[in-house]
Amino acid sequence: MDGASVFLAVLSSILETGTMSDEEARVFLDIAAGHLKDVIAVAESRGDRLGINDVPEEDEDDEVPE
Repeated sequence: MDGASVFLAVLSSILETGTMSDEEARVFLDIAAGHLKDVIAVAESRGDRLGINDVPEEDEDDEVPE
């Protein structure tokens, strides 16, 4: 959580200035994806413990529409 908070603060600052190279954007997207994976894992774990994960098994592997 701390890493995601720091990342968001840095990213917000950079986005305000409007100065980011393509390579920097790729790096930030990679980091953001990692943080999102962590958040999803925590949410799923908590849902499992509370017995509230209601996603049917057949829907878990559905692709996101383009």
